[in-house]
Amino acid sequence: MDILGVGVPELIVVFLIMLVVAGPRRMTQWAFLAGRELRKLRGMWAEAKGMIRQELEAAGFTEEEIQQVKKLPNELTNAARTVTNPVGAASKQLGKEVKKTTEATTTAVGAAAVDLKKATTSAPEQAKEAAPPSEPDSGGKEADELPPPEAQAFKTEAPRDASDNGAKPGA
Repeated sequence: MDILGVGVPELIVVFLIMLVVAGPRRMTQWAFLAGRELRKLRGMWAEAKGMIRQELEAAGFTEEEIQQVKKLPNELTNAARTVTNPVGAASKQLGKEVKKTTEATTTAVGAAAVDLKKATTSAPEQAKEAAPPSEPDSGGKEADELPPPEAQAFKTEAPRDASDNGAKPGA
């Protein structure tokens, strides 16, 4: 028995959870209410089916045509399955290929990260060994201690006096 994708094991689990949550007294009340609502729903469904059948007969449809219309959803479902099965198989195959590619890429990236880490940890040691001793500049500062060029570019000149505007005195 499989109703809307819910089988017997799932129904048993739902029942047990409801029993724990509601308790035995409320469960009997809920079962009574559910049965009453289900009976109403079945009555409404039977009434709707009867009305549809009357309308079809009034429109001139025969019993054979009505039976053919009933079979139509099953035929459409089967036709859709014949179309979607190859697509589903191709989708599964594509998913497998994507998974393989993802795993290979992850492995390659992981190996590259390990190599990069090794290279960055050994590079400063090699640079210290290969670098010649630094000589002091004219200012007596090491090259590492000089401000970056961007900082030097933003230095401003001291403001000029109004009397010193580049004009000669007395002119």
